Amino acid sequence: MQIKKMAVAGALLAGTTGTLLAVPTGAASAYAGTPGCVTTAEYRSITNGMSQTQVARRFGTYARPYWGGVTFTYDSYWLKEIDREYRRCNAAGKPLSILYHGGVEVDFNRDRDFDTETLPSYYGVSQKYRSVY
Repeated sequence: MQIKKMAVAGALLAGTTGTLLAVPTGAASAYAGTPGCVTTAEYRSITNGMSQTQVARRFGTYARPYWGGVTFTYDSYWLKEIDREYRRCNAAGKPLSILYHGGVEVDFNRDRDFDTETLPSYYGVSQKYRSVY
């Protein structure tokens, strides 16, 4: 309904001013270009310090169940760690099996500050791995 109103308003404006407006049509995608898997370009764009949410959005895995599987967790007073594994994409952008084709693993850490003994509010990327079989 909103798009129809925009299209009508754009047509009326174009008729009165002689200019044409570009009106977006179609539904917007909630995913990046390859939902459910990670391309090489997406993998390379991840940097240390990014949060789990930033990585999930960059990978196009923000909506569940695509968050990536948890492969390891560690919880102590000074360090908290979560490792997540994601499926890689083939050349056509379709998810590959981790078992047969390897995957992408991203490690997220929260290190306690030794001076103030406080933890940061989010887990930041500490390392990333790409396994290929």
